[in-house]
Amino acid sequence: MVGRDVYLRVVDNKLEIDGIIFEHSELREAKEYMQSINAQEA
Repeated sequence: MVGRDVYLRVVDNKLEIDGIIFEHSELREAKEYMQSINAQEA
């Protein structure tokens, strides 16, 4: 299955993935989110 592209950026030292903001303490949740949407690895 082909992975989906996501839009990543850092805003105010926080990770934003497709418009969803993840705090530094939520990196595990960010990884789980990317896995749940079948994000393509870079």
